[in-house]
Amino acid sequence: MTKVACHEMASCNMLFVIQLDRPELGQPWQALRAAAAFDASLGKMFVAVDADVDPDSMDAVLWALSYSMQPHRDVEIVRGKVPRLDPSVTPSEDPRQFAYPDGQGTSTMLINACREHPYLPVSLPRQDFMDAAKERWASLGLPALDLQTPWFGYPLTQWTDENQEEAEFAVTGQYFKTGEKLVGRRTTPDGKPITKK
Repeated sequence: MTKVACHEMASCNMLFVIQLDRPELGQPWQALRAAAAFDASLGKMFVAVDADVDPDSMDAVLWALSYSMQPHRDVEIVRGKVPRLDPSVTPSEDPRQFAYPDGQGTSTMLINACREHPYLPVSLPRQDFMDAAKERWASLGLPALDLQTPWFGYPLTQWTDENQEEAEFAVTGQYFKTGEKLVGRRTTPDGKPITKK
């Protein structure tokens, strides 16, 4: 699944968000560079996001920008764009100011906001808990909810079967089982197992 969204508040031609489904390492950059090269007059910002990020929701895009990228690593500036009704371009009497490929120039920013290493789950209660909360909310006659994605937690790539088991222990009141298991893994400062006396 791949989807591209443009946003009305960015004149539908300044900001493009590209949603990618499980991209391989490097593919977000291929998509960003290809999109930026498609039309020299389109796009001041291109953002690549994962499949769980709704590209039509600026809240979701800001969430991805906040937690899925580092500016020093995941941002690239491309020069040589053509200005298109952009008042931020430096005014000039010299018509060469607006000439392709650069003049004093316009540019675009490519942002890779795809997760490229394992992540822990989204920090919200899982869907069955949130569904139960929604039902309870409705049963009390409270005002309709306007839920924003993500509205429930879900695992990402850094979540093992053991993590899932420990989560189940926690929500069913059996958290001591996790503690007992961890006690068995204790070691001395030099790495030797601590045996029970």
